[in-house]
Amino acid sequence: MTKPSYLLAVLMSGCAITGFAQTAPSPVGIFEDHADIGAVLHPGSAVYDSAKKTYTLSGSGTDIWGTSDEFHFAWKKVSGDITITADMSILTPTGDPHRKAVLMIRRTLDKDSDYVDAAIHGDGLTAIQSRDQKGSTTREVISVATSPSRVSLVKRGNYTYMMIAGPGEPLRLLEGL
Repeated sequence: MTKPSYLLAVLMSGCAITGFAQTAPSPVGIFEDHADIGAVLHPGSAVYDSAKKTYTLSGSGTDIWGTSDEFHFAWKKVSGDITITADMSILTPTGDPHRKAVLMIRRTLDKDSDYVDAAIHGDGLTAIQSRDQKGSTTREVISVATSPSRVSLVKRGNYTYMMIAGPGEPLRLLEGL
């Protein structure tokens, strides 16, 4: 992605991200704004706790998948090489197994934008997912590891990869199925 992209912390259905140093922008921590993408059932939210240095986002969209997305998104415009790393968890123990905590690089705020993300699903499935062109179908590489506590999404030139770690472990390259 050579044009400016949006970097985000995305969370659906009661998730949390930690470890990060609509008419009018609503800044949240390091993020410039946040909003719902696509047609969601209930408006999402984004809250930054400066004492704990945590972000809590919630949303109600159906998914980030297929040819279009519905989710809540907090973003900051960036360009060039990017690394975003966060401790991530899904706060609700029950619910749709496809609810996600996600780090994402997305070209636009359109519901069918091209993107790449590092996702932890509610059922523990961990994957790097992407839509290569606007409106095309999402594809993924599923990790052999599940429910990591730390996730990193790295973009260098035209290549993007995901790194993961458990508690107290160093980050390691995603090993896919």
